[in-house]
Amino acid sequence: MDDFSFESPELTSSHTLMEFGNGGRISRLWVIDPNHIGEDNELQTVMPNLPVEAEFTEDYYPGTILIGARANPHEPWIVSRNIDAAQEEGDLEPNQVTFNYEFAFLSEIRATGRFYEVQNPIPHVAWDVTITNDGDNALEIGELAFPMGFDNILYGFPTTTEGIRRMWREKFHIHKFIGGSGSYLHVQLLNGESPGLLVCPGANTSWEFYNHASATLTSSYRSEGVPIVYAHSVATLDREGWKPWFNGHTSAFLAPGESRTFQTLFAPIGEKGTGLHETLAKLRRPAFKLLPGAVAPASVGIAVEVTGVTPARFTADVDAELEKDSDEFGGFCFVKPEQPGALSLQMTDTRELSSMVHLVFTKEIDELIQKRADWILLHQVYRGDGQWKGGIAPCDNDTLSPIIDTDESGGVILGSLADTLFLAEKNLIVPNPLEIEALVGALAFIRKWIHNPGDHSVGSVFGLTEGVATNRSRAKHYQVLAAIYDAMGKLSAETGLLDPNPDWYRLESEAVLAAASTFADPLELTFEAFSLPWLSPLIRSLSPTIGEAQMLAGRSSAPSWWWYAGDKNWPDLATSYTHDKGEQCLSASNASNARQLLAGLRDGVSADELKVRLAFGGLLSVWALVQEDGAAADSYCPDSASRDLGMSSTTGVSGLALSAYLQNARSLVFHGANQGSLGCHATVEMIDEVEHLVIKPWDGVRQRIEVYGLGVSIRVRGAAIAEMQIQTDKQRMKLTLRNVSQVGRKVAMEINGLWGRAAEANGQELNFVPGSDAGGYFSYNSSIKPLEETTIEIKVIQ
Repeated sequence: MDDFSFESPELTSSHTLMEFGNGGRISRLWVIDPNHIGEDNELQTVMPNLPVEAEFTEDYYPGTILIGARANPHEPWIVSRNIDAAQEEGDLEPNQVTFNYEFAFLSEIRATGRFYEVQNPIPHVAWDVTITNDGDNALEIGELAFPMGFDNILYGFPTTTEGIRRMWREKFHIHKFIGGSGSYLHVQLLNGESPGLLVCPGANTSWEFYNHASATLTSSYRSEGVPIVYAHSVATLDREGWKPWFNGHTSAFLAPGESRTFQTLFAPIGEKGTGLHETLAKLRRPAFKLLPGAVAPASVGIAVEVTGVTPARFTADVDAELEKDSDEFGGFCFVKPEQPGALSLQMTDTRELSSMVHLVFTKEIDELIQKRADWILLHQVYRGDGQWKGGIAPCDNDTLSPIIDTDESGGVILGSLADTLFLAEKNLIVPNPLEIEALVGALAFIRKWIHNPGDHSVGSVFGLTEGVATNRSRAKHYQVLAAIYDAMGKLSAETGLLDPNPDWYRLESEAVLAAASTFADPLELTFEAFSLPWLSPLIRSLSPTIGEAQMLAGRSSAPSWWWYAGDKNWPDLATSYTHDKGEQCLSASNASNARQLLAGLRDGVSADELKVRLAFGGLLSVWALVQEDGAAADSYCPDSASRDLGMSSTTGVSGLALSAYLQNARSLVFHGANQGSLGCHATVEMIDEVEHLVIKPWDGVRQRIEVYGLGVSIRVRGAAIAEMQIQTDKQRMKLTLRNVSQVGRKVAMEINGLWGRAAEANGQELNFVPGSDAGGYFSYNSSIKPLEETTIEIKVIQ
């Protein structure tokens, strides 16, 4: 029985207050912003005690220890947890609490846990768990895990505007990185405000594995579940029958009388300047940054930056070119593999502690775009008879069979609309007559069964019989269908290959959005980090707006390809393609939310580095869903406890992620003392004794370039930018455009930032379009033949 005499123990430190309950667990953990001490900004971070299946959430509170051991490799693992704990006598220090833990069925193990404050390098709390083998035989510790039940349960709030706002102020995301000594949990308020909480392994401790508590993955609460982090996990895999995870799995051997200590750190995270990366580095934990993201073409490579420790060496698990450097402040490794595929990069620091970064390298993005379109035509256009004839159906990637069953969640119809949207957006970039023919058939299917051309309502569910779709309340279906009409209208205008005229498509798009304000339930969007530019004003006014701070709060910076720059999405709104609440990574919002994050960039103002990295990394991340043959997965689940572990076997709504990429892709160049680029190769070269900035996009769309510092941007429709050269005095620009399609195109161009009031392109004076308040842009229109490459020389004439 817990021996806590009179009052429950507490630990008061500079920035935290811990209250302890049964088993020595932390029942309350209050965090104070280190930048605003004394103000009313304390936050309680531990989840409430609620029933989950046959357990309670308090069984997973921080301070819980799960241990599995055996004395003989031929014996089964004995697994236990700290049910009981006694506070050590004489432990009267105000900044220290020590427990002696008891583990049922493991009497030979003696364990103590000491919580105490450390002042340097920044005030934080350390929890040292010391495990001693008091038996007569050697013990193998095959499982040592720490559940972290912080409050990510979105429970107890009314579905009103004020209720939702309160939830965003009081509940937390739990961002994870599990990669050795650099692992961490980042407990972050939904609204992005401070304070937050960093939990990470301390001295001589690493985390190699994680999963969410199984009971919390199937509970009725809106929650991602309780994460459990592992210092050792061999016994876990043996017991559960799981496949090996990314970092490998270890155990520890203790001789009789031998002890080993495992340390966990708790540190507050404040406002800018004391954020996640800064706090990790101050604690001498590895903090990683990636460019251009955790997913990138193999021909481009990925730069991995490390601060907080001094790297001694970098090693990759596949053949790759590694360009490395390090000093006392950190290090750098540029990774360029020989072949596309997954790559794990191990960084070992001068203390011989190792961390793992997980990356994915793809084929060229324009190849993947075309392969995806080919796959849709081959496997997803339904050519049979019946209701789905002509429609683009979601597909089972294992059996290559269409998914056209009845679906109460609306996922099947949304998956169909999503891939139709991707194909329409793809043809705006590279039109293909066969793909356009498939789009015409898909739209006929939509108008016959899903979109009522009378009142413009949009159904989301097919019934048991071959009737029209019902349940017209799903807001996202309206958004996606409106975007399909919008894209096909532009395609009609640019290629002339679609009937009727472009205005008809525009009017249908507007009518669908207007109908959404009558029929759709805007609260569907409340719990989704999903931002679409065609969201109707009425829906936006009814649903609490997800602003930039909330977007960044929900976006991970963990250097693993499934998490990096990825948004949190609430599993209870997942489509029928999921079986539980396991994390669904690489969602559509990774790319769609990048639009809003990048829209805030301003020339001449120091760019928010984290925002730029997470916006562009989110754009690129979705290409990890696409196989080299064009098959696409709905999402990726990294949680071994989930029935959805791994890549989804269905195409699902992957079209939303990929179409959002096509809409938002661009090349970014930051010109100046700290030159850098994303989405392109950019160099400064002397051409005819004049300094030029030379830009060659690799983003796969190649229609948009923004140069910050120089203050120039260009947007092209109807062709791809192979190369742009611009004099740094902004007087001249040379563009090489390509049409890689078999269709002649109309080319429209908008150029911002040239140094003058008048300009010409190949001798033709450009039209200047003034801005609504200030500024404006030069416009240029021409045409380009099939498979043609053309050069346009632009110069300022006044």
